[in-house]
Amino acid sequence: MTKEAATSLEEKIREQEIQIDRISTTLEVLLERREKEKADFCRTISADIKKNVFPFIERMTTVPLSSIAQTYLTLIKNNLEKIVSLDNDFKALSEHGFTPTEMYIIELVKQGKRSKEIADLLNVSIATISFHRNNIRIKLGLNKRKENLFSYLNSLQN
Repeated sequence: MTKEAATSLEEKIREQEIQIDRISTTLEVLLERREKEKADFCRTISADIKKNVFPFIERMTTVPLSSIAQTYLTLIKNNLEKIVSLDNDFKALSEHGFTPTEMYIIELVKQGKRSKEIADLLNVSIATISFHRNNIRIKLGLNKRKENLFSYLNSLQN
């Protein structure tokens, strides 16, 4: 390779480095803007839920409901409170890759529901609930420990 070709190649490489730096800076700015928009969106959703949903949930607590309907209402209220408060434990749990059904079972276990009660609520067999509970234990790293799932999940809130 000639000296001129090497110099030309070095210039092209420097130009590309400058272009990469500009692109990197642009991406950083865009990511920061995206995070701010995301936080603003979360605050807006939280305010809307507090203003437009919670008053109706509170009214529903004064109406006579079946025990299953009361359980569903409690679940709705608890889940909305977590969304509104952006509960760190909930976010931490969701990072484990739980399925929506597993997240639902986690909420019921945290409320002290037994497998039979959960199976009745979800209209599935106890074996299905046991399967999901076992998957939850595996994802939390509890499968080789004799720690109670209810105790472990509720300890995350402290």
